[in-house]
Amino acid sequence: MFRWTPYVFIRFTIFLLAGILLYRAFPNIPLLVVVSVFSVSFIGYLVLWLIQQRQKVRMSLWFGLLAFVVTSAFGWLCTYEQTDTNHPNHILHLSEVTYYTGKVVSEVQSKAKNYRTVIEIEQVLSHEKLKPATGKVLIYTSKDAPAPLYGDKLIIYGAPLPVQPPPNPDEFDYRKYLSLQQIYYQQFVRKGKFIVYEHTAGNAVISASLQGRAWADKVFRTYITAENEYAIISGLVLGLRSGLDDELKGAYAAAGAMHILAVSGAHVIIIFQLIFFVFGRIKKVRYGNWIFAITALVLLWFYAFITGLSTSVLRSVVMFSLVVLGEVLRREGTLFNTLGFSAFVLLCYDPYLLQDVGFQLSYLAVAGIIYLYPRIYTWVEFETTWIDKLWKLVCGSIAAQIAVLPLSLFYFHQFPTYFLVANLLMIPVSVGVLYGGLALLAVSWIPYLSDSIGFILKWLTWLMNQIAFWTEHTPGALMHGNYLELWELGVLYVLLFLVLWFLYIPRLRVWSGVLVLLLCLTVNQGYHKINYTQQHFLAVYAIPGHSALDIVDHKQHVFIADSALSQNKSQISYHLQNHWTRRQILDVRSMVFSNVDSNILAIHQNKQFSLFIWHGKHICILHQPVNMQLFQKQKFDYLIIQNNSLKNIKQFPIQSFTTIILDASNRYYLSKRLSNELRRQKIVCHNVQEQGAFTFTL
Repeated sequence: MFRWTPYVFIRFTIFLLAGILLYRAFPNIPLLVVVSVFSVSFIGYLVLWLIQQRQKVRMSLWFGLLAFVVTSAFGWLCTYEQTDTNHPNHILHLSEVTYYTGKVVSEVQSKAKNYRTVIEIEQVLSHEKLKPATGKVLIYTSKDAPAPLYGDKLIIYGAPLPVQPPPNPDEFDYRKYLSLQQIYYQQFVRKGKFIVYEHTAGNAVISASLQGRAWADKVFRTYITAENEYAIISGLVLGLRSGLDDELKGAYAAAGAMHILAVSGAHVIIIFQLIFFVFGRIKKVRYGNWIFAITALVLLWFYAFITGLSTSVLRSVVMFSLVVLGEVLRREGTLFNTLGFSAFVLLCYDPYLLQDVGFQLSYLAVAGIIYLYPRIYTWVEFETTWIDKLWKLVCGSIAAQIAVLPLSLFYFHQFPTYFLVANLLMIPVSVGVLYGGLALLAVSWIPYLSDSIGFILKWLTWLMNQIAFWTEHTPGALMHGNYLELWELGVLYVLLFLVLWFLYIPRLRVWSGVLVLLLCLTVNQGYHKINYTQQHFLAVYAIPGHSALDIVDHKQHVFIADSALSQNKSQISYHLQNHWTRRQILDVRSMVFSNVDSNILAIHQNKQFSLFIWHGKHICILHQPVNMQLFQKQKFDYLIIQNNSLKNIKQFPIQSFTTIILDASNRYYLSKRLSNELRRQKIVCHNVQEQGAFTFTL
């Protein structure tokens, strides 16, 4: 029989999660109500404890209920406190901001056209009064001005703008992603619109950590000259992913090896193994446990330091620090308890980590390894040492993938078919790359030795890249089109739990539950598949600076774009792939507006405009300026305006068009002026740059 008693922090972490999720669902519960519930429940818990101590009466059920209420209320209060917009002087509550002052609180990243960083606001000029204020702003500064540095204090002219929601259906919600970091505003700052008035005002530890990571990155850049190899080493050892291009990311995703490039718990485990291998014998001497613990903690935290104290590394180092301290203090406990305690501490510090994908994947992977690895390992026994070690790698990979599979399908909508083979080949090489990278940093000041290590490191990384590319080019490397709703994700984890339960206690009713859930998922997927095979829709998407049109009839899908966008696969994927996956549109026939196949779409076109009929709807697409009187005596359901082809509506034949769509290839202010003028003329107008994608469904 399963007993909860040994898993104290697992219980408390679950209670805390309930409170965090309660806040996310009901943030407007009066603060006084939650404080009152917390206070009364806490006092009740203490009273029950005193009664139990005096009368020796067991009241486990009441203790459990009160612990749930107290911890959940505490989780709600933590989330409330960590939500910046609840503070009365947050910039969200201020208007008519002329300028503001703030401090750079994140690493300054160099992008193709600008520098990107986060400012924490200190004061704003609002209604001609300088007021203290709070809040974070994501700023982009032009490259014709010197880049600000971490810790710099700035005066920034102008008002930041709220981050906009995704303009296209099912597109990645960047606004939500930023809100989890308490960032609700952004601003593009040109040269001369900001002033740095103070340097080195940041946290000294973080500043030194970022400088240390910059030094380490410079070492790798010096010794590893090949771009792909440098990008991988910098990402694997330091967590810097700015050098990774779409080709590399795609290859590692197809191999199921993106976790190798994300500095996380796996890297900390590998480094801890190295520490144990080098210093493990110290434990045999007097006070050896304490000496080893201090050494391990110093080295683990030093690694976290040179990776810029990133969140993913910090949570792993916190967990391993607790494991090491628990061992030296000889505290009895389980790894699950340690895992739960580290999650509890981190979520108290930042409740919004709960919705961080890296946090979720990291903890699920570690939990999967803790529970499933020893069970999978016993399936087969090998007497040969090297085969046994290889089997251990396979077991760890299988355990982690089983635990994160539903979540990976939910977020990424794809599954790497050959992950087991690829990881079997790539993980040993990645361990060599990680150790080699750390060795190169340690001896970078020694001539010849550093050159030799750099040479070996470059070729190890090249080998790992080749394995990733080989896997990607193998037929069927990725299974696409796996779109899950949130409730389906929950059902999959319940299903996984029941299967594991059945393997532990094989009972018929457990297996019956598995079959019922499988039937529900199958019926739901079949229902959606039938619906999507009957879909008909036309969409004009909002992709900045581009024209993009979708026409879907049953399973036939025609995507028409301008020539520049049609060659930018990563931009199309970012804006549209999730939508196509959800709609189960797998086969995409792409064309450019200048060369549409008339056999696929009945169309008349020239350089200035295109005309076609779709399900009885007459559609005109304006590519270049044209004499609008040509359409005086015709009737169209839709007019799609591209490339600033309409400058004014003075001689516009209003009666010829039912709906006008201004796509994203037009200048923003021109689209805004035209849409306002057209609406004043009582013409239905859709400006995709302000209103998002236009979709018409039959």
